[in-house]
Amino acid sequence: MKFRITKEEFANALGVAAGSVATKSSIEILKGIFLRASDGKIEAVGYDCVKYVRAVATASVSEAGSFVVDTKLSALIARLPEGTEVECTASDGILTVCCENGTYKMSVMSAEDYPELPEVEKDFSFTVSARQLIDVLRTIEHAAQPYCPGMARPMLAAIKLEYNSNSKTFRGVALDGYRASVAEIIVDSESDVDFSAIVPSDTMRKLSKIIDKNAEVTISCSGPRSGNHHVSFETQDVYVVSGVINGEYLDYDKVFQIDPSIVVAVDKKAFIESCERVTLIACSKSGTPTSISLSFSKTGIKIVGRTALGGAEEFLDNIEYICAPADTDKEFVIGFNKQYLLDAVKVINDDTFRMKLEAPLKQAVIEPNESQDDLKQKHLVLPVRLPKQ
Repeated sequence: MKFRITKEEFANALGVAAGSVATKSSIEILKGIFLRASDGKIEAVGYDCVKYVRAVATASVSEAGSFVVDTKLSALIARLPEGTEVECTASDGILTVCCENGTYKMSVMSAEDYPELPEVEKDFSFTVSARQLIDVLRTIEHAAQPYCPGMARPMLAAIKLEYNSNSKTFRGVALDGYRASVAEIIVDSESDVDFSAIVPSDTMRKLSKIIDKNAEVTISCSGPRSGNHHVSFETQDVYVVSGVINGEYLDYDKVFQIDPSIVVAVDKKAFIESCERVTLIACSKSGTPTSISLSFSKTGIKIVGRTALGGAEEFLDNIEYICAPADTDKEFVIGFNKQYLLDAVKVINDDTFRMKLEAPLKQAVIEPNESQDDLKQKHLVLPVRLPKQ
């Protein structure tokens, strides 16, 4: 095998694939990058037994072939000077990399020993802009646990994707048992078939980092006849295939249904800054933020954090009640994990967010104060029981 390629093209393809190899696998070949050269391009693949990522780059191929190489190749190419032309030759189990100022040799493994990659029977398929897909994923991904094969409750480490052919809406949902997030967009798709898949969260986090935001993404899934085992995401340069999680997903619409006694509009920037100042002082010895309490009165919100090491409180008065407490002389006090609360507030696509509260030990719903046309979202955070003072 022999090909020439620019450093930039090669580094990008190798970097995408290297991030998806099975670094902790007992199967040695899965720790490497599968590399194939043919028809004026090279393909770099990383596979971790849950998903695989294939990146394509333009190259001048004089001799086709394939092999598996250590991820050190990715690190090497990334460190070459900008604009470097790279020539790669593989023969007799050795890869030789030549450029203007250096020659590097590495052993390679036979491509014949690489496992067969799963393919998707594209029974369902629709297209969405990468920018829209990234917006949805980055709005909800904080609410899903990291995925680990064999985990007891994989639904808590998954993102559910839904496409409604009637309303032409694409929705993403994530929940981890303590919080939930939903984001929805209208897509310009001609598909007339509904789509639903539950995908490991790590696949979606990886996807949001590697796709070009200016690209179009075709999302496809196997139908019921094939067991609905895989879903794919395809752009011109990147192809991602992932296993799906089979089973019943939580009825998330139901958990968002509350009968609020308080609905309040809060300045997003001021709230975040106040919470972060309070928890800077009121954190545990290990530095882990503790819970905070929000006390709602007719004049504003008191944000309080206390530990054995110290405490802090701030008062926020730039709020607006849409539905005020029934008893305005009595404070409504509720506690939250500070990180879970701020994760939801920070992704709100509005300068003001709306918080809906029913009772101190019932879930809170957080959403933009003004309806957004481009990206609709809502978040749920469970409260924590506050220690008695």
